[in-house]
Amino acid sequence: MFSALQHQIGDVSSPAELASNSFEMDAISEEVSFYGKELLGRGFVTTKDLQIGWTIIGFSALQLMCGVLVLWILIHMQMFHNAFGMFCAARTIVEMMSSLLHLSYSGPMTVTQVNAITPIIPMIVGFVAYSLMGISCALHVQLTLNRFVAVYFPLSYASVFSKRNCKYIVAMDVIMMMGLASLFYLVPCNVMGYSPSYHGFIILACRNGSDRPFPIGTVLNFICQYALCIGAISIDCLTLFKIAMIDRKKGKLKDTKYNRNVRFFAQSAFQNVPMLLNVVFLSISNYSTADNVQVHRVLNFLLARFADFINAVAIIMFNPEAYQFLWENIKKKRIRPSVISNEFATTPQTTHLVSV
Repeated sequence: MFSALQHQIGDVSSPAELASNSFEMDAISEEVSFYGKELLGRGFVTTKDLQIGWTIIGFSALQLMCGVLVLWILIHMQMFHNAFGMFCAARTIVEMMSSLLHLSYSGPMTVTQVNAITPIIPMIVGFVAYSLMGISCALHVQLTLNRFVAVYFPLSYASVFSKRNCKYIVAMDVIMMMGLASLFYLVPCNVMGYSPSYHGFIILACRNGSDRPFPIGTVLNFICQYALCIGAISIDCLTLFKIAMIDRKKGKLKDTKYNRNVRFFAQSAFQNVPMLLNVVFLSISNYSTADNVQVHRVLNFLLARFADFINAVAIIMFNPEAYQFLWENIKKKRIRPSVISNEFATTPQTTHLVSV
């Protein structure tokens, strides 16, 4: 894939090398010989850069810390030893990887506006970040489907979401989303990356200045908005309808399993909100560098960081047992960085899924 990317962009030189060759290069020749400069910093920092950059760093750091706690809860609480907990753990890990990427690259680059790097780096960052974002969205859809099956087909739940099937589903989501992200670099004139000067993901113009023959970014936005986001919300509406019907039948005879299904549904539905807003702003900005979509481009990127943070804390917010379990262990001083890291290293990976 990246050999095709290299073929598209040609020889990529860093700004420092270009500057040493000629400080008086005119705008046209610079555009031709320095393809990808839009993905680099502008060389000086503004107040807006600092505000956006530190916001990225803040949300990423918070998500990483909350993600560690959530994984600790998922490992130690029996109520999450099921398919729902497995999908939550997979999504948390994916979003922690995304936060680590933005904590180490996007945030610092936005704060410093460094331009002495080769454009191939933000292109690779764009591929990895988009892949992780897509995998997270796909896993959210799996959580939505999981609640749908648990409510509508409780007797089939264990067979549909067996441990083996869950592994296949996660692997399928990873392969599918990485394949979709690779289209940015395989389809001509659609190279995408993170730009610290534009504060978001952008697609570079064609190298020769011609019109883009096929807007792959628009197509992928359509898939994310309708197939994933709107699809998840539609399934949640059907799940809510079934829960309301069960509620009418059971009256005051609701059991623990029913209450847990309601909370798991509420958690999944709540997480639709930042995801939907993120996709809406992504569709409006459409990876453009135009000034009239600057606000949408920035909001899209920041909402993605906020959504990762919300996804991490939602398990604690919507499950009192998780909050109480966490608080009790904090009081007993069982939750310390050294303890958590040791337990992650020694926890056996043979936990069996139980039905929900």
